[in-house]
Amino acid sequence: MASSRVSRSPSVPFFSGLLALAAIAGALPSQEPGVQGRGAGPKDAQAKKAQDANAPARSKRPKDVHALFAQFAAMRGMSATYTEQKHLSLLAVPLHSSGARHYMTNEDGQHGRLVRVVAKPEPSKLTVTEKELRIADKRGTEVIDLRQSDRVRLFVTSLMRVFQGDGEALGQHYEVRYAHEGESGAGWRLELTPKQPPLDKILNRLALHGEGAAVTRIVLTEPNGDRTVTTIEKADPRRVFTKQEQRELFGVQPAAPKPSGK
Repeated sequence: MASSRVSRSPSVPFFSGLLALAAIAGALPSQEPGVQGRGAGPKDAQAKKAQDANAPARSKRPKDVHALFAQFAAMRGMSATYTEQKHLSLLAVPLHSSGARHYMTNEDGQHGRLVRVVAKPEPSKLTVTEKELRIADKRGTEVIDLRQSDRVRLFVTSLMRVFQGDGEALGQHYEVRYAHEGESGAGWRLELTPKQPPLDKILNRLALHGEGAAVTRIVLTEPNGDRTVTTIEKADPRRVFTKQEQRELFGVQPAAPKPSGK
């Protein structure tokens, strides 16, 4: 049975792993009507598959930061696979890892949950909710109560705002810059730079690079110069999770049955 441990002062590497959850946004839902997630018919599924394969090449980039955040806000479920390289000043070669990220929220876009599942080099799982952070690995399970740490709560709340498309809230703690890049006509970059402590002690800059409606790469730079580069390989921005998946991936407990009223 896994042990339980509590951390009151998370380390900088912990925050790096948490911020790398931004790679969950491996693709943003385009604002095209009539495209559904699971449950679509065979013809719809084939059409969607062909559409997704060509999406980065055909779709236009969001015209401004407001359009970008609107696409984030429209996302209710997401699954993505990734590879990651951590460039540390103390090591001659980068550290490699790979796995999957998952995101879900309720219909009104609130109460989001993030999960980062590392498959290699060692299995681990990090879950973020509005109330707690939960880290499970071979050593056991570590739980951080966000209600008892202003520093961590501020950080996690800021991260949640990205996926909720809340640019106004992000602007309170970050300099938010959006720019077009590349020659394809579809490339873009979103940069978040902390304005003040404690975020500037954890993060120097977080840059999301995209092509059309897809986030393709995330670069996280720490104050000491260390970098984490995450590349998105496959993403489903319209993922619908079954009740079993919600329990197993996110720890969501089924709602109590409503009284019959008889």
